[in-house]
Parts: sequence; structure tokens; C-alpha cells
Amino acid sequence: MKLVHASIHTMKTIDGHDIWYARLGYQTARGYLGQSMLLSRLTPEMRAVAESGELMKLGKRTP
Repeated sequence: MKLVHASIHTMKTIDGHDIWYARLGYQTARGYLGQSMLLSRLTPEMRAVAESGELMKLGKRTP
């Protein structure tokens, strides 16, 4: 499974609070798998990737 997409978004709750979360997309052998996680549950490395909006592979940027 390879991470191919990571981005940060907000969602407004019923009482008007903004919740920050990350959308992660993985390429698997059978297709694409999407996952949403609260920022507090991400590792520091995954959070940095999501905040940058760019994925790195062996020191080179991937499209």
C-alpha cells in the first residue's frame, strides 16, 4: 500500500466548531483506499506530509 494523496481540511460541527482532519489516499493492489483521520491521531511525519500537500519518494517529489 502506497500513500498517494494527503491533505488537510476542516469540518464544522453542529455547534459551530471547526474540526481539522486529514484526508489520506492509498494505492493498493486492488485499487484506491481513502481514509480520514483527526490531526491528533497522525504521526508527526504524516502530519508534515499532509500539511505540505506534497508527497516525497526517495527524496524526490512525486506528482
